Amino acid sequence: AAFTGTNSHMVMSTTNNLFIEFHSNDSESLSGFTAEYRAVYSNTEFGSCLSSDSSYYTDNSASLGCTGYASNVTMEWKITVDPYHDILLYFDLFETEKDHDMFYVFDGPNTTAPLMLQHSGNLLPSAVRSSTSSLYVVFKSDKHNNNFSGIGARYRAVSYTHLTLPT
Repeated sequence: AAFTGTNSHMVMSTTNNLFIEFHSNDSESLSGFTAEYRAVYSNTEFGSCLSSDSSYYTDNSASLGCTGYASNVTMEWKITVDPYHDILLYFDLFETEKDHDMFYVFDGPNTTAPLMLQHSGNLLPSAVRSSTSSLYVVFKSDKHNNNFSGIGARYRAVSYTHLTLPT
């Protein structure tokens, strides 16, 4: 796109890069221009959660989540990686209705495993690391307003390590 004059314009890149080049013809001196930018999360790999569903992941890395979600939805993701590996789960996007639409991470293969994380709202939670080769992840929305961006998370298998302290 090319712009001249004094009007302001908005440009949105379709990738994570945007190149801006300024040309002057040396005919007069003016005040120049200013530009502002804002990073916008626009990942479509998570899909939207319009109805309850469950998924089973066995890859050593993948992404999971909801870009948008409906009312009264329960999403469940069971993650199992290679033996002798832990799972590192980290977040790219987190915006749910605070105290109403909840995200849970259990340190094991189901909801009877220890609860590692319970989170809602618009702050990215810290990454969590399992103590075994499986995690069980649940997202539950209630019946209220769900005009929120949703959740985007990624996981990867990490080598299982134990530290032995000298005695």
